[in-house]
Amino acid sequence: MTYRVVAHLQQKAISVSAACRVLQVSRSGYYAHQRAQPGPRHLREQTHVKAVFAASGASYGSRRVMHAVRAQGLRMGRYRVRTLMREAGLHVLWKRKFVATTNSKHALPVAPNVLERRFDVCEPNRAWVSDISYIRTAQGWLYLAVVLELYSRKVIGWCDGTDDARGVSDVSLEHGAATTPSGTGTHFAFGSRQSVCER
Repeated sequence: MTYRVVAHLQQKAISVSAACRVLQVSRSGYYAHQRAQPGPRHLREQTHVKAVFAASGASYGSRRVMHAVRAQGLRMGRYRVRTLMREAGLHVLWKRKFVATTNSKHALPVAPNVLERRFDVCEPNRAWVSDISYIRTAQGWLYLAVVLELYSRKVIGWCDGTDDARGVSDVSLEHGAATTPSGTGTHFAFGSRQSVCER
């Protein structure tokens, strides 16, 4: 109760030291009580900081959280945001910038590159291009293989999966082969996997 009186007197432009001296309490005890009992302003600010941090997918640091909170109409400085993040145990989850997924050092047979970067094709179903992407998800890696018909720039086959990049590439090629007429020679390159399909 005494510390509430000190806080009330402070709002009336009476210094903390003077109020504590009159009420015979220590300043350190008053400040310790203030830290232990977060007020409504503190709770409101911390709620905003937690919400912004969660919406960012745990990727925002104190500077970006500060800008987002200010955009919501709450005036807070960067160091205040940093303190609230530290109190709440909010730490940025750093993501790896690059993961090498192509293995060029292998003993697998490699077909010659018959396309040789000639991407201007004069007729349909003469050349397909393809690639595999590795997408990091919360459950692990997701492999996505896509086959593109080069003349129309149309996706003619694709497949995704979590188990094996090779299986994904094979299924996407089968989907592409099922949608095109026979009698075409096609070159595929999947990083370490290159093959020629004669139909």
